[in-house]
Amino acid sequence: VFSGKRLEAEFPPHHSQSTFRKTSPAPGGPAGEGPLQSLTCLIGEKDLRLLEKLGDGSFGVVRRGEWDAPSGKTVSVAVKCLKPDVLSQPEAMDDFIREVNAMHSLDHRNLIRLYGVVLTPPMKMASVSQIASRERPEKLQDS
Repeated sequence: VFSGKRLEAEFPPHHSQSTFRKTSPAPGGPAGEGPLQSLTCLIGEKDLRLLEKLGDGSFGVVRRGEWDAPSGKTVSVAVKCLKPDVLSQPEAMDDFIREVNAMHSLDHRNLIRLYGVVLTPPMKMASVSQIASRERPEKLQDS
């Protein structure tokens, strides 16, 4: 799912519920093949607190949250929570993995950074990313 190692450098592992994995070969295939074989950061549900709702979409709800990162630091995040009926759709997991891959591969100062995903049922979270500051929209207009 994730191909980079950005998370390990920013948040070195310690005694947290988050799981960091290096890319490992999928059974019978090259490294990184298979949906979870190259996942860099799985965030434990206990490490994430969901707060107020920020917005709605066709696939889920975005809420403000706080993530207890492996570094011990609490990070303000935006959390995309998948709607339960979305997961009953046949290709929902594939779409989810494609979105995570796309977000993880992007790294630019004007883009929200993906930190990791929660994959435990009920799949209530799609992605965690840093909340942009209030001045971010002005910066985007100037770019």
